[in-house]
Amino acid sequence: MLWADSRSSQNFSPVRKSVRHKRINYDLLNGIIHMEDVALLLNPADIDADYIPEKIQHFPIMNSKLEVLIGEELKRPFDWRAVVTNMNAISAIEENKKKELLEAMQQVIEDTSISEEEYASRIEQLNEYYTYNWQDLREKRANEYLKHYIKEYNVPLIFNSGFRDAVTVGEELYMCDIVAGEPVIERLNPQKVHIFRSGYSNKVEDADIIIIEDYWNPGRILDTYGDVLTKRDIEYLENLPNYLGGGEDSMGHVDERQGFIPKTMMDDTFSFDNDSPFGFVDILNTESTLMPYDSAGNVRVLRMLWKSRRKIKKVTWYDEESGEQKFGFFTDDYVIDENKGEEEKELYINEAWEGTLIGGANHNFEDHKNDGTYGIFVNIRPRPVQYSRLSSPSRCHLGVIGTIYNLNDDRPFSLVDMMKPYNYMYDVLHYRLMDAIASSWGSLADVDLAQIPDGWSFDKWMYFAKANHLNVRNSMNEIQEGPAKGKLVGSLNNNTQKIINDASGTY
Repeated sequence: MLWADSRSSQNFSPVRKSVRHKRINYDLLNGIIHMEDVALLLNPADIDADYIPEKIQHFPIMNSKLEVLIGEELKRPFDWRAVVTNMNAISAIEENKKKELLEAMQQVIEDTSISEEEYASRIEQLNEYYTYNWQDLREKRANEYLKHYIKEYNVPLIFNSGFRDAVTVGEELYMCDIVAGEPVIERLNPQKVHIFRSGYSNKVEDADIIIIEDYWNPGRILDTYGDVLTKRDIEYLENLPNYLGGGEDSMGHVDERQGFIPKTMMDDTFSFDNDSPFGFVDILNTESTLMPYDSAGNVRVLRMLWKSRRKIKKVTWYDEESGEQKFGFFTDDYVIDENKGEEEKELYINEAWEGTLIGGANHNFEDHKNDGTYGIFVNIRPRPVQYSRLSSPSRCHLGVIGTIYNLNDDRPFSLVDMMKPYNYMYDVLHYRLMDAIASSWGSLADVDLAQIPDGWSFDKWMYFAKANHLNVRNSMNEIQEGPAKGKLVGSLNNNTQKIINDASGTY
């Protein structure tokens, strides 16, 4: 867990894009543009000049196209069915089905009170039921459970959110877990999931280590881990702003108003550069970690999943009647019975583990309660559900499933990545157009102020020109200053009105 605490801001998967790249794509859909990403179009020559803009308006024109795809995906029929796939179980199912069918047909045959038409109709109903609708008791139970949780968690909407991630960053991730005794499915933010040792596989379940980092409010932490938190841990979470020195005055009195005040509530223009509100963290420095809390009073929750090793025994024996060799897997403390001909072989298999760190990495409460770095370690244990297979006990995954939509062993190239250059081109052309409109003053009149009639202000002269389309001049005015002082304005050959055409630059 301490290893994960110092590496949660990094990414070592060769088939995933960086967190920064993902954030740029998400921001584009949210109307935010990163200037360094559009610099190639805006300043192709890389000129260091003052006239290169530092910010331009972004128009997310690709959102309408993506929203159509997302809406069509949401309208797709969500068809599913739980079936038993084990071969032995299928044989038992077929036997039960055959037995029930024979009993139902026998009851119809023995019923002599029905006519031939009713007999044919009931036989047809039995044929349709056992062909299309009959299910094993285990399949019925599984389907009823799935119907309940699909409706409770609104699973189609969860998958639709994952589809949005797929078109934006080329990834969609989900986590299946047990929280407070209830099975849950959660869509994961690709920006907050860090994968280690996954090779070049595009399946997330092939990874050996997965780190999920997020900031939760204390209420959610209590709902999720309340059964394993101590009284001191709960008190710390509830009074975190006070422990950080933000809720006490000089006399030690607690003032709830002096808790966390997010900067985003004070200035709409303030924004974080990444998921963490502490953008100064150097993600290339393996010793730097994210803060145990954010500016909004949420607490850092670091969940780590990894594959450890477990020793088991493969025990073989022979059936007393048929002499057929059989085998089974047992724990490493199992003692074989040699009198029954049992033989053992030691194996080391994968076992999924989990652990959660709440807050900082320091476990000494008294020494670190005031600096906010106190940490709570909970549920460091093997995963309750291993997702293993009976045919291959070593094959398991961590409970996080998902797909990286890449080509061969390369990084993914999402729909947003495909459309991004065209959206950038639109933004740059729109900026150039707005700049041209702002720079264009239209046609300008060359006005000699000496020709304005006596007693007229310039505003009055502009009013006559605008309202009456009259350019009123007085050529009998005298020059008041300069070497031509006292001479008539009309005698200086200034009677010709000059118009500057902005489009052609001519008079």
